[in-house]
Amino acid sequence: MRHHTHKGQSIVEMALLLPLMLVVIMGIIDFGWYVYGYATVYMAARSAAEEATMLPPMTTRVGVGKTPDMTDVCVSSIVNKVVQTGPLFADIGSPNNIEISYPTSIRAPGEPIQVKLTYTIRPLTPLWQMVPIGNKGAYKVVIATRRTVEVLGENPKNYYSPNLTACS
Repeated sequence: MRHHTHKGQSIVEMALLLPLMLVVIMGIIDFGWYVYGYATVYMAARSAAEEATMLPPMTTRVGVGKTPDMTDVCVSSIVNKVVQTGPLFADIGSPNNIEISYPTSIRAPGEPIQVKLTYTIRPLTPLWQMVPIGNKGAYKVVIATRRTVEVLGENPKNYYSPNLTACS
């Protein structure tokens, strides 16, 4: 019995399969990144809403559809909570990405406060740059989280903002 060797066969097979394998691997990496990004944006919105329950900004400083007033210490503490929760996303704390509102238009204990966070997650790999259609793999996440206002930031023992100014 004669044994035939096919020199170069495995190189040709690898050359044919490598592009497909790379696309699959980059797709898995980007999918994992999107899942991580969504979870991070969700946790950032949730943490910010929890911070807002203790330090709710005045209704005259913030409203539905407006970008937050960063000069308000209560608003800045909420935005800082967003930045602390999502450190891998550089511009997650941009005022254009955050909306703080009172759904019932009432700022009082027991009333809801909402933090809406909008962020576009960009892919990690260059896979989507090669696709000529769509938005190049950018995935826009919008998370709105509501919590109930606990206090109005007036308790001098516990709920003062960082510069010791009450949120009222």
